[in-house]
Amino acid sequence: MELIKMTRAHAGWTEAEDALLFDLAERARQAGRPLKSVFDEMAKQSGRQPNSVRNYYYARVKSGGEAGGRHSPAFVPFTEEEAEQLMETVLLAQAEGESVRSCTLRLGGGQQRAMLRYQNKYRSLIRSDPALVRRVMEKLRSEGRPVFDPYTEPRAHKVGRPRKQDRPAADIAAEVVDALENVEGLDVPALLNALGRLAVGATGNAQRMRQLETQLLHERERSKVLMKCFSELLRVNTEFLQAPMKSRAAKLSDYLRDLESSVRPCAMLLLDEIG
Repeated sequence: MELIKMTRAHAGWTEAEDALLFDLAERARQAGRPLKSVFDEMAKQSGRQPNSVRNYYYARVKSGGEAGGRHSPAFVPFTEEEAEQLMETVLLAQAEGESVRSCTLRLGGGQQRAMLRYQNKYRSLIRSDPALVRRVMEKLRSEGRPVFDPYTEPRAHKVGRPRKQDRPAADIAAEVVDALENVEGLDVPALLNALGRLAVGATGNAQRMRQLETQLLHERERSKVLMKCFSELLRVNTEFLQAPMKSRAAKLSDYLRDLESSVRPCAMLLLDEIG
């Protein structure tokens, strides 16, 4: 596609530019490509900066009309007021024992894509904008409403409600799969199969490691006994050999008795090893 010829200053957008931008966005949506590629392509076509293209796109989608009607609201950025309202809603829900997923799914009207948009924004605010979170918490406290603190409380729960670690594995797995399916270009079944194979291999390796540790402990104990036996055997022979030649004949009977006593445990350990 040839570079668009400008009919006005870069501060304003022509109808041709507007149409091209949303045509590129629609093609990207159908192909599963990220919007960033659209902004980069439009910047190249029009000579504008990618950030300028991005800001114009979001402003047009936010304003509705033809562009807004043709594109998913998942691409619409949150205003500060909307971000605060989202934070307030989720914190109140958690104070009542509702999970973030359940709350954001309700906010999204039961739609998975909308739920993920709310859920991801909430978690992003917790990480990147604690000042906003604290401001919302203080507002709720001043109104005498229950407040969930995401920085100190691991998870809100009702009396009798299973904690997160006690939730059914199937529910947790379903949440993981839902989140993975939102990752562009990811083959979820292939990933899960690979993880399954790794888990099986890790289980087998862990069992083998426990067996090796047990065997190593046994060998260490056996080595200690052998060293003790050999030390005694060395002592008996050394004492006999260091005795004067004239006295060796008199000590021979004692030496042979001590020698047999020292050799027997060593022989038993070695014969057990040989089988």
